[in-house]
Amino acid sequence: KNLTVIMAHNVVKITDEADLKKYVQNSTRKPVVIDFFATWCRPCKIISPQIDKLSIEYHHVQFLKVDCDQNQDIVEEYGVNVMPTFIFIKDGKPHSRLEGADIHGVINTINDLFGAVSMKKDPIMLRLLPGIPLMGFGAFL
Repeated sequence: KNLTVIMAHNVVKITDEADLKKYVQNSTRKPVVIDFFATWCRPCKIISPQIDKLSIEYHHVQFLKVDCDQNQDIVEEYGVNVMPTFIFIKDGKPHSRLEGADIHGVINTINDLFGAVSMKKDPIMLRLLPGIPLMGFGAFL
């Protein structure tokens, strides 16, 4: 039996469809961002630490990671063919998707769909690791 693996910070690695379904059903209480990635995908590796940081900042959102190579059934169900792909789920259904390693797009989509965190002197976008361009990039399956 597969078990849920807790990753860095507040990101959960999904191991099977049943595991994912539990979080999707709970998205009426806590919205979900699914990060579809692959271990060989360079853009995925670049954006991953930034997603970890977002998971701490946006504690009202559940962040999930799905390894595309290990979860083909989930990949097909969500129609993912670019990595990374981010799917934003609220009230049990997808509301938006973003393809490519566009951290600013992820932040803007979270803020639009799920609500922003309070802005302090040090806004979250300024604390993210430098070097991610405003335009996204990704790897194709």
